[in-house]
Amino acid sequence: MSHQLTNTAGSPSDEAACLADEAEGGVSAEFPAPPVELTEHMHGPLPPQRDFSVPRTQWRRKLSGIPWLSRVVTELPERIDRKSALDRFAHLWPHDALGAFVVMLVWAYGPKPGYGPHRALMIVTAQERLGRDAVDPLVEDRLRESVRVAVEDGPAAGFVQMTQCHHHSDPEEPCGHIRGLGPSFFTKWLNFATEAEGARIVTPVLDSRIARWLADHANRIDRETRERLLRQEDARREAAYACGAEYEPDLSEELSWASGWSPTTPEADRIRFPLSPPNAADYERYLALLTVWGRTAGLPPAPVADHILALVAEEKPRARPADAWPASRELPPPWNPPLGSPAPGLPPERPPF
Repeated sequence: MSHQLTNTAGSPSDEAACLADEAEGGVSAEFPAPPVELTEHMHGPLPPQRDFSVPRTQWRRKLSGIPWLSRVVTELPERIDRKSALDRFAHLWPHDALGAFVVMLVWAYGPKPGYGPHRALMIVTAQERLGRDAVDPLVEDRLRESVRVAVEDGPAAGFVQMTQCHHHSDPEEPCGHIRGLGPSFFTKWLNFATEAEGARIVTPVLDSRIARWLADHANRIDRETRERLLRQEDARREAAYACGAEYEPDLSEELSWASGWSPTTPEADRIRFPLSPPNAADYERYLALLTVWGRTAGLPPAPVADHILALVAEEKPRARPADAWPASRELPPPWNPPLGSPAPGLPPERPPF
């Protein structure tokens, strides 16, 4: 049986009170304990992010049609990390919201931005395909409104604001979604902006790196739970045989899962956060998770996310599996047997007589 978890989080009208009430009401018992490496990391100082050289050429080339945004890139330091990017962001905010937005994107895309400059131009001009260099004033309005909501009503409300609609063609509609801006980057935007504003609760980042790291921990919980249940069942079987009693298999849902009926456990599903499509209830659950885990070190939600990102940065690249294709990407020689030979692993065909 596949375990599906129903989220019953309420509206994010009062973020701090909501999170505090949930944690006091037993949410901590619903979440698995934080990984040991995260607990140890949170009890130490947050290491500074490694700086990188700003790839000015790519950004200025793509933003050349909007001189003042291109100048924002030109005026960045030669090398930036999160702290220097946030300092520059705070210098531009709130009088130049789009300039501050570009600073955040330059930092977020890093030293090898790939399609980042192209995506940035698509966002600020509100174009699915590049066709003009004029910025769309509605994009700036929605960026500003998202910050106002996140500062006044909390991170979950800011998340909701940026996912209200999936189009922004009608200025009369109360939408906050900006085409091309998904949760990995709009939570970074809200993180920078709420910190620059001195918000009571800084919006924590939720991007693919954090979601993947949490999913890895969830998979580990699944494996450990499966192994524990199977060990318990083996012990019951051995005890029954030792006593000469008849062994009756445990047909409970838990053991059915451990025997292969479903790949996940309810406990581990609590820390899985798919990013597409963006889901406000999932983000509220994420906030509650960070609140509970942060209490072990006296940290609010945003720094807990920062510690996870620091752990991700410290991880070594994953080793290639032994049976992976060679680095040269050469394929194995094709199987070209004599006519009539059976495929590998299959018995010979029976004669037709």
